Amino acid sequence: MGTTSVQPRNHLEISIASIWQKVLKIENIGIYDNFFEIGGHSLLLLQVHSQLCEIFSTNLLVIDLFKYPTISSLADFLGLANTNELSNVHQTEARNEQLKKGKTRINQFLKISKRNNL
Repeated sequence: MGTTSVQPRNHLEISIASIWQKVLKIENIGIYDNFFEIGGHSLLLLQVHSQLCEIFSTNLLVIDLFKYPTISSLADFLGLANTNELSNVHQTEARNEQLKKGKTRINQFLKISKRNNL
């Protein structure tokens, strides 16, 4: 742990810090502390991974935890991943709405065509 430990600034960082504290059995962890430099190793990382996936319902890969070994970098990554997922959800919803409108137009056209054929 660094001498000037920066405490978690938001809900995501607080949640990650809480998991790290439980797994590493360390009370004070700063957001810029490197998981491996404060006593973490691959087996503990698997415990962290399991808890993060459970809490955040995310498809986080173990390799991502090696790439983002600080609370700050991991929170930024998870926040970006959630933003991208949310963006994909909004795009899907917009596309579904367009498909519904198109289906409605086709149904209206078919009704008019049936009436004109009678």
